[in-house]
Amino acid sequence: MEIEFDDKNPWHTNVHLVFGFQCVSCETTLGVEDIDGVDLDNDFLGFCVNISKIAQESGWQFVTDFSFKCPKCSK
Repeated sequence: MEIEFDDKNPWHTNVHLVFGFQCVSCETTLGVEDIDGVDLDNDFLGFCVNISKIAQESGWQFVTDFSFKCPKCSK
């Protein structure tokens, strides 16, 4: 089952606003340049969902709205 963009999901809305994630502790980023085969023109909402999934699976942590910590700083 494919997950759809959810404007109530803080991960999805963060990417929708800033095109990725930036750690609040060390400024590490995860963004469009880190993901292969991104087509922002034709599937931007899909990108928001996919990079959110990648971030969560790689250990990024939600802190508060629009604030996240990278895997290193989450430990």
